[in-house]
Amino acid sequence: MPTLRRSLSPAVCLFGLAILCLAGCAGAPAERRALLVELPPATNAAVPKPDPGSDEAKAKVSFETVSKILGRSGVYKTAGVYVITVPRDDLALAIDGMEVPTAAGIESVFSFYYCPCGKTNVVGQFCVLDYESNDVIDALRAARIEIVSVAPMLLHTRNAPIAIRFFAESKPEPLATAIREALRWTGKERMAPATK
Repeated sequence: MPTLRRSLSPAVCLFGLAILCLAGCAGAPAERRALLVELPPATNAAVPKPDPGSDEAKAKVSFETVSKILGRSGVYKTAGVYVITVPRDDLALAIDGMEVPTAAGIESVFSFYYCPCGKTNVVGQFCVLDYESNDVIDALRAARIEIVSVAPMLLHTRNAPIAIRFFAESKPEPLATAIREALRWTGKERMAPATK
């Protein structure tokens, strides 16, 4: 029975996260929700600029605001999902004595998408070390961002990284500001001397 319980936990967490993500869009008409799943054009031809009042234009402005506040640019995973990745190149990780490269997923990832209800949503994951975790969680919770899970990222590692997964919906400025504050408690920035 304990084995069944352990195997169900991740599935229950993912199901719960999916419900949270869909809850904000429940009131939007089906045709507007369908806009979020359109894929970008397959050619390199110039894409026509969206109507300034359209959801696509609002999403672009929302994502530009997020990038500006976080001080990092992202990439469009699909037409409606903007992903910002923060690699943890300050960590030296090893599994059974073999180095784990940063590019193998040792990073914090924030996936933003615009909801037709007018909010910007984010599903994210911080990659932290144990002594960073409480400060990151405190910064997120202070902004009323929901922590979905806290779990080890890898097993059998020295400097074991922890994944803090979260979901939030709000205006882009408070979301990005809260994530920026949480990032301040990680990596090189945490160890940097205070400036006046």
